[in-house]
Amino acid sequence: MKFLLQFLLLITVVHFSAPLLAQKEGKKKRVAVFIFDDKTDNGRSWWGQRTVGEGMSDMVITELVKTGQ
Repeated sequence: MKFLLQFLLLITVVHFSAPLLAQKEGKKKRVAVFIFDDKTDNGRSWWGQRTVGEGMSDMVITELVKTGQ
């Protein structure tokens, strides 16, 4: 009888802890990175056709991809 109670307790603990483990492996959160507004840019492009805001948003995206977040 004692073995049966221990077995049922073990099954119950495993049953209720399984969803918690599955949540950790869930989908990654999605983040949208917009182009930053550069108020000092005055409509000019730096080093080609890209503005400073586009370069900054690219840097943020690159670092997020590198970290896997």
